[in-house]
Amino acid sequence: GVRYLGSESNPYLVLVDSIGFRGDIYIVKDSCRIIAGGAFYNCTRLTGIEIPATVISIGSFAFDGRSDLITITFAENSQLKSIGDSAFQSCSSLTSIEIPAGVTSIEHYTFNGCSDLVNVTFAEDSQLTTIGDHTFRNCTSLTSIEIPASVTSIGDGAFEGCSNIMISFAPGSQMTSITGDFISGASNVSLDLTNCTQITSIDDNAFQDCTALTSIILPATV
Repeated sequence: GVRYLGSESNPYLVLVDSIGFRGDIYIVKDSCRIIAGGAFYNCTRLTGIEIPATVISIGSFAFDGRSDLITITFAENSQLKSIGDSAFQSCSSLTSIEIPAGVTSIEHYTFNGCSDLVNVTFAEDSQLTTIGDHTFRNCTSLTSIEIPASVTSIGDGAFEGCSNIMISFAPGSQMTSITGDFISGASNVSLDLTNCTQITSIDDNAFQDCTALTSIILPATV
């Protein structure tokens, strides 16, 4: 079955691996604090995962390659703070996900290759500040996304391989500068910066050679 380190009374019970798990849906123990890197890498069949509010971290490659994974459910009042590199990479059957409010960073390649991912939302009062390089690379079904107001940094190629996508920013956006680097490798991108009112100027050549961009709406402050 699924193997944990620690005990039920250990405040940092860690889910280590799932080599022996053969079910469809797994409910992580309520006392679990960390899902370790690669924890479900060797899991041969997994269609759903339910993650309790106690989990604060999902490690790198935790669900990498789980092509049967359709649903990821976070408990109400989730305490999750970080999602590691490539954590959900190549989860090609995943269709939607809501990122809990406490997550401050989504690292590189987190959703790379999630080709059926249609809906990415962020919980109310999101504290997300950083979206890493190539985070949504090859999410070919993703046609729109609203970046939370708290985000101040989006990595290079974050939407590489995406096409016909509308990227907008929530009211009160904290973005202070922007270039075309985060949409490099994408195609037919519509960019709505209306709510990025802290941007007062755009550097020369900011979108030079940005062939991905089909339309852009600038904030009134520029």
